[in-house]
Amino acid sequence: MVTARKLVTAGPYAYVRNPLYIGNFVTATGFAIAFTGRNCPFMRTLLVCGSLAAMSAVYGAIVPHEEAFLRSQFPDEFERYCERVPRVIPRSTPIDGAQGQWSADVVRTTESKTFVTFGAMLLALWLKARKTS
Repeated sequence: MVTARKLVTAGPYAYVRNPLYIGNFVTATGFAIAFTGRNCPFMRTLLVCGSLAAMSAVYGAIVPHEEAFLRSQFPDEFERYCERVPRVIPRSTPIDGAQGQWSADVVRTTESKTFVTFGAMLLALWLKARKTS
């Protein structure tokens, strides 16, 4: 479910429109590489690319839905924001006139399932490392 009381363009949103998804991709890339370390280079590349392609498909469906919601709630403001801030590749400098206040507390609450998943994956990597040593 998508909700927003106001459009926040400060913090990481002053660089890129989907900073959490970018972070998830970076983390997933690391996990994919770590979990495929014993595969031959071809299979490793195939598995890493396949997992990132699956994530791309999921986020490819989510992002347009979220953007449509934000356009309906903040039509002019969100359109100006989209003109100045890229969806995926971050800007090198933050936009001028960023609005609202970004809070890490929001990330902790909205991304709690992501953090649990990352923790489970770290545990699996730790167990895998113990088994092979």
